[in-house]
Amino acid sequence: MSYYQNVEKKLQRVYERGEVHRSFVTNEPFFVEIRLRAPTQKELQNDFVGYKKAIEKLRSRFRVEMEEKNYKQLGTQLLPKKVVYAEIEPFLRAINKFEEFQTWKKAYEYYVEKLPKLKTLFLQKPFLALENSAIAKEVVAIAEFFIHNPKPLCYVRELPILGIDTKFIEKNRKFLDQVLGTVLQDEEFDTSITQLGDGGFERKYGLKTPPTFIRFRTFGGLCGFEDVSLPLESFAKLQLDLKAVFIVENLQTFLAFPLQKGMMVVFGKGYSASGLQAAKWLYSKKIYYFGDIDIDGLAILSSFRSVFPDTKSCCMDMQTLKTYEKLAHFTEQKTKEMPKNLTQKEQELYSYLLQTKKDDKTLRLEQERIQIMYIKKAIDIISF
Repeated sequence: MSYYQNVEKKLQRVYERGEVHRSFVTNEPFFVEIRLRAPTQKELQNDFVGYKKAIEKLRSRFRVEMEEKNYKQLGTQLLPKKVVYAEIEPFLRAINKFEEFQTWKKAYEYYVEKLPKLKTLFLQKPFLALENSAIAKEVVAIAEFFIHNPKPLCYVRELPILGIDTKFIEKNRKFLDQVLGTVLQDEEFDTSITQLGDGGFERKYGLKTPPTFIRFRTFGGLCGFEDVSLPLESFAKLQLDLKAVFIVENLQTFLAFPLQKGMMVVFGKGYSASGLQAAKWLYSKKIYYFGDIDIDGLAILSSFRSVFPDTKSCCMDMQTLKTYEKLAHFTEQKTKEMPKNLTQKEQELYSYLLQTKKDDKTLRLEQERIQIMYIKKAIDIISF
């Protein structure tokens, strides 16, 4: 049996909590104490030799305070009372973390020398300095640039920082966000942005993002072009004589969509469809959303309605599902809770999909499974 086996684990947890690092940062005394339970007389009698060997091993590895304990049958025994460290270096060497701590220390001192405000960040999250020790010079260079050039209004590719490219920013944007959010003034970046993906980092720190393109088709085409892609800013300025706009999620459905006079079809690309809110003219049009008949598709419909409340669904009903149910299949989907912005019939459809399971997978009818003639008939019924 192994005795005192939890001592090293407990000391490791002290290190992993960053207590030794915080002691170094604050220049406060370091102290750690692990109290040890004395064995009962029966435990000693059952394995006296084993305990003695365990005690010798414990004392050879750690700084142990001993105490005398009297037993009725065994007399006075000298046993470990606690493991105590009041100095950083012996503690680190005992748990084989001295070299790692030196790496942390070097990185911490470099970061804080160049960017003193980071002391607060590393006090809260000390291991960030270690995890990002290999890129310290690059991170400092980026931070110094933004300190002197907040909201530079350029693309990442245009940043005049030697050795920094778009891949470095993308790979390290989480740590860069923590650093920049600490060293910059609140008015020098957008504090409301928390999601860094999809251009979030760039928008937060005043960098340009590639324009969002809206792909659409209109009845009769636009300036002689049937299939058009415009930057969102240009799309938002369109002035077209339209009665209805259909949002579809599948490219083949978009290309083959049976347009009628006064209609536009937009390639939605999932949840990003809500980005169309910049096109204020859409609010004056009848909007129809056509996605997959599954719990994710209905969730996207709900999300779209959070921006365009009057949006109606197209071919996303129980009748369509029943007509093509043989072509449906089961798949894993993330959405589980009932979305907020669904009609009563859509809620019933959602419940049906959620309850119709196979191996914890839910039913999905992809929109490309629905025949174009069926879609055309559905559109013919709609009154513009």
